[in-house]
Amino acid sequence: MQCARNIFGPKTSRRGTAMIETVFCIPLFALLLLGVFFLGWAMRCEQKLIIASRYAAWRTAANREVYADAWKTAWINYGEPDEEESRNQFVDDYETRNKIEPTAAYLNERFFTGTGSDTTISTGGWPNDVLEEYVSDARNEDTDAGDLADRTALGDFPSGSGAKVASQFEHDYDLYLRFTHGDTVMDRSHYIDATSWRRWQTSLQEPMRVLFLNEWDETVKTVEPQALQTSLEEMYSQDW
Repeated sequence: MQCARNIFGPKTSRRGTAMIETVFCIPLFALLLLGVFFLGWAMRCEQKLIIASRYAAWRTAANREVYADAWKTAWINYGEPDEEESRNQFVDDYETRNKIEPTAAYLNERFFTGTGSDTTISTGGWPNDVLEEYVSDARNEDTDAGDLADRTALGDFPSGSGAKVASQFEHDYDLYLRFTHGDTVMDRSHYIDATSWRRWQTSLQEPMRVLFLNEWDETVKTVEPQALQTSLEEMYSQDW
């Protein structure tokens, strides 16, 4: 009996195929491994910036709390008109003991373990686009109403705080420079609404008195006490 003919053609040797495939895959694996290290480094730097910006925003809000508490306590302890110097001194001492300024050097040492360079920090209030539009509309209706809205909505009323932290981290990744066009500075911003509301801050009595009752106050001061008393007695004694 004749042997069945091999319909798949002559048998070929596959010796060395795995080695050739491995040689072709090694650059891909190396690139993937490099990408993992690079991504880990970038994510670590980003997390440091996020944590630092959150701390800076929280510290800014806390410092505003310290300022408000200092003045409130100062007015309680030294509320007399002739105690202004003592009041100001108390506020300065209170802030010195309780305020911690989130400086760039402090953030670099505490959060970046000294690996950041050219670290900058900028702090401010919460974006007030809506309130600013409200103040603008009020000022278009009346100048005094606009001033009142500006003082209450953007001045006395508590608002949130924000911070933006930027830093540069040393590295040897040329690929990163290619993707960022040579810009090696990373930055992150964070806003926090951590200011507590106080009744004396939200009171409209003082701003309304300043804006609308100044003329009345000046007029009352020029009236003799006896004449003012007589006028008030006549006004309240007559029929309503």
